[in-house]
Amino acid sequence: MFERLGRPVEQILLPSASHNAASSEASPLEEEGECDQTGMGEWHFYWMTVARVCVIFATVEFRLQDNQIINHFPNHYELTRKDLMYKNIKRYLREHSVDGQLDPKLILSTPLDWAAAVSFSQSSGSSHGGTLARYAFSEGVPITYNIPNDMSMFIEEFKRCEGSTWIVKPTARSQGKGIFLINRIQQLLQWMKRRQTDALTAGSTNGKGGHYFNGSNGGGGGGANTPKPNSTPASTLRDSGKGANGRAGNHRESKTDAAAVAMTLSSASQTTFGGSFIISRYVANPLLIGGKKFDLRLYALVVSFKPLVAYFHRAGFARFCATKYVGDQTSGQHLGSHLTNVALQKGDKHYNTTHGGKWSFKNFLLYVEGLHGPYIASTLRLRIEFLIFHSLQAVSMVMLNDKHCFELYGYDILIDENLMPHLIEVNASPSLSTTTLADRLLKEEVLTDMLKIVLPPDFPSPSAMSYSEYRLRTDLTSQLSTDFKLLNF
Repeated sequence: MFERLGRPVEQILLPSASHNAASSEASPLEEEGECDQTGMGEWHFYWMTVARVCVIFATVEFRLQDNQIINHFPNHYELTRKDLMYKNIKRYLREHSVDGQLDPKLILSTPLDWAAAVSFSQSSGSSHGGTLARYAFSEGVPITYNIPNDMSMFIEEFKRCEGSTWIVKPTARSQGKGIFLINRIQQLLQWMKRRQTDALTAGSTNGKGGHYFNGSNGGGGGGANTPKPNSTPASTLRDSGKGANGRAGNHRESKTDAAAVAMTLSSASQTTFGGSFIISRYVANPLLIGGKKFDLRLYALVVSFKPLVAYFHRAGFARFCATKYVGDQTSGQHLGSHLTNVALQKGDKHYNTTHGGKWSFKNFLLYVEGLHGPYIASTLRLRIEFLIFHSLQAVSMVMLNDKHCFELYGYDILIDENLMPHLIEVNASPSLSTTTLADRLLKEEVLTDMLKIVLPPDFPSPSAMSYSEYRLRTDLTSQLSTDFKLLNF
């Protein structure tokens, strides 16, 4: 890949197998001259693990040189830790709201169809009454609370839409581990009690609290080891993220249950509870293809947060569940029809190793185009780009904008049956492992285009433009042949 760019490979360092459990992702280069603690040595471009980046910026004695570039921002977790991402987005929405009205900049208005688009263009942008469709950034972010800190607020929200389904996730885990669904407060209460007991027991026996609860032995995981709450059918939720209007289910929680939750939380802390989780309103009306749920893994490249200079890659892929969606079943044995994580789906007997349960993003848009026409497909992509752009804006003021850094983020986005995108999570180290030839070619394309954007011409020769200057250019996509698109709204 690097040879195709005309760059000598000795300028580039990749993490060794000891730093990367998935050693099949890349053929690591020799790290000669590198200090094990900081990554110092004769290098110019270093593809670091997030753990190594933390060490780099925590080492007072070490400073990156002008001709050194790394692939993570110091506090990338402001976007990639689930709890911090939602906290930053909530603050961003508050700062851009006046008297409950969202700033128009956070609302994308598009004509309803091609005919309306032509009319809109010819009239120089007049609204034509009701011919514009609105997509607000807030609609693309599910209602989310932190556990245990925001539990009282969650209870109030749950009461307003009893019977709706919620998804519980650890704030700092990946690959679907530790995730489960609930549609009753009692399910969450039982899980919290067991988790707190497990954490306290672990702390008293080995001084290490906080291992992850599952339905069998208190170990980590998802899939078969995921807790199995009561599989009471959830109500049908059709709000597309526009508010909490789920109908009451068949199981009304008693005041005693709510009081018990509050009592449990009064004594719970992140230490005794074993860490923090988030609980989000579950999008219960996902778009299905062939009866199966899917989400999108898309890529955004950020070279600066202040000012924000970010790119969206036109390549990506849809990840499908191996089994058909059963929206009214939330128990652990049906989790595989809800979560699309490849690590989880590989364990399903219906998993297809030929295509890996994946479609390219381009093929997905062709599918939408075949059903609804090219205008609707292009509008959907525009909404996705709008959602990604404002999620980056939401963290831009808190991100440490080091001039040596860039970041390739992996976005997980769900599309509902109304063709509205919903932000699920953002990954700082999107998987580069491949399951099929098409998968490998796609990821090689993304990485090659990324290197074209971040490496200045002739870098790192003395006459070359420095990365700190080069990264602020916004004309690179017009100068270079890549599938990256500059995000600008």
